[in-house]
Amino acid sequence: MPNVIVVASFQAKPGSEGAVQDALRSVIEQTHLEEGCRTYALHVDNADPTKMVIIERWDDQAALNAHFTQPYMAALGEAAGSLLAAPPSIAMTTAVEAGDPAKGTLAGG
Repeated sequence: MPNVIVVASFQAKPGSEGAVQDALRSVIEQTHLEEGCRTYALHVDNADPTKMVIIERWDDQAALNAHFTQPYMAALGEAAGSLLAAPPSIAMTTAVEAGDPAKGTLAGG
């Protein structure tokens, strides 16, 4: 089964950018220890620091499903309610190879 690529987008309330990043960093550190986690990386929009994206790569759907059951994910959900301007947008995708195999997908390696 192919890797599962997740793009999770967050819109922080103005002034809460630092608190959102701190909450996400805490989850990232713990997530990196999970079996099946290949990539879990936070990015901030260059033009709007209230916009953040986590790009994730998981071995399979079972590993991602296990991730969602972790207690720190529930804690993040509770914290997010007061810090985010809107609910997170989460896209679970499967890579489609295109062009150079080394550059055309996040699913390799």
